[in-house]
Amino acid sequence: MEGELRREAVTMGFYVCVTLFAVLAVGDEQWPEHIGELLALIWLSTVGLALAHWCAATIAAQLVPDATGHHRTVDILTAHVVLPSAVAATTSVVVLVVPDDVALLAGRLTAAACLALLVAAEARRGERSRGRAIRLAVVSFACAAGIAVLKRLIF
Repeated sequence: MEGELRREAVTMGFYVCVTLFAVLAVGDEQWPEHIGELLALIWLSTVGLALAHWCAATIAAQLVPDATGHHRTVDILTAHVVLPSAVAATTSVVVLVVPDDVALLAGRLTAAACLALLVAAEARRGERSRGRAIRLAVVSFACAAGIAVLKRLIF
């Protein structure tokens, strides 16, 4: 995947990780009792976010000139769906294999870990040192946790 589309894919991966972490940060006492509802929330959040971002990017591409050349709609859609789907699938698998009483916590930690791993991978791909990549991953994990805490305090 070329640079601009890869950046779109990685950005969507970041969005979905942070969004899932925040969505799963709802209070345990407000959480649905069935694992199917948890999986539905993971996938509906992911697909909804990816489609909303794809729609906005497609409209922007039609209205704002692209200096590097116009990308096909299907390429933009692919960039916005593949990585977020991998994050949602990973989170779903973890939620399914852990005991129900820790599924919510496991989902939160998985979303935050996906964010940290994505940050570390992209940092290394950008030729940052291993130590710097790890520090960036730790900061991103802490930011996700901060967003979740803030969301829980507000709602």
